[in-house]
Amino acid sequence: MSRTSSTARVPPAVRVAIVEHRDWFTGFLEDRFRELGHPRPGAAADEFSLLRDGAVCGSYAGDAVAATSAFERAARRLLDA
Repeated sequence: MSRTSSTARVPPAVRVAIVEHRDWFTGFLEDRFRELGHPRPGAAADEFSLLRDGAVCGSYAGDAVAATSAFERAARRLLDA
């Protein structure tokens, strides 16, 4: 499924709410990574968001236990950076 066809089904007002929430969440994560002294808090926030997206999709479409375990391993590596 292309990005265009999947986003076309989302009403514009919902899309705006999703984008605003994702921006807020990424900013929140960036602040937390900065507080932890992460060397690249913005990049870490983006990566964590992507990890979360993958874990949610992987849990929904496949093995929730494997997706959760993979998320935890990758998140720990990101926090240890």
